[in-house]
Amino acid sequence: MKQGVIFDMDGVLVNTETAYLDRRLNFFREKGIQPGSENLSDYLGASNQHIWEVLVPNDLDQRRLLEKEYLQYRVKHPIDYTKVLNKGVRGLLCYLQQMDFAIALASAGELNEINRMLKECELGYYFDVVLSGETISRNKPDPMIYKMALKKLGLPASDCIVVEDSVTGIKAAKSADLETWALKPKSYRIDQSYADQVVNSLEELLQNFQRISE
Repeated sequence: MKQGVIFDMDGVLVNTETAYLDRRLNFFREKGIQPGSENLSDYLGASNQHIWEVLVPNDLDQRRLLEKEYLQYRVKHPIDYTKVLNKGVRGLLCYLQQMDFAIALASAGELNEINRMLKECELGYYFDVVLSGETISRNKPDPMIYKMALKKLGLPASDCIVVEDSVTGIKAAKSADLETWALKPKSYRIDQSYADQVVNSLEELLQNFQRISE
């Protein structure tokens, strides 16, 4: 019997991946600089360090300077998380909480952005554990964040399910020996073949949890 669920954030709870990419590309256009890649798939589920290595691959000094400037740009151009909240999130979390599932959030993103999303969307109440890959020594695709989530939940891997979307996140969860369900994106394609199963929506995900809880 499953007792815990661990969610990724970007692409699962909030549909932010294209918004993040658009913001980065707009920043580079305003600077008159060509980024290393404009391909969304190069950034999905990636750590901040990896993102900047892709954006500025060959000039460490320029990368550090642009990354610092982008922090200010991002403050002036924040993502409104309420507008990109995926349909069905609240109903799914409410059901899991009512059924006494332990619920964790394990994102590769920055902790301040995770907390801002939870506050803006009023979702913090549902999570027993919140973890950021940016605050630990090895971010996804390393399994460390998922192993930490299991430890904090006090559950073995066999009792938990992970909900992910990106190749990076799926690899991290599977490397932690976790059953992994992938949420299929609506606006772009991604290889999710490594997941145990793929679901088309959070409503379908809810139905799956209702079946395993019967």
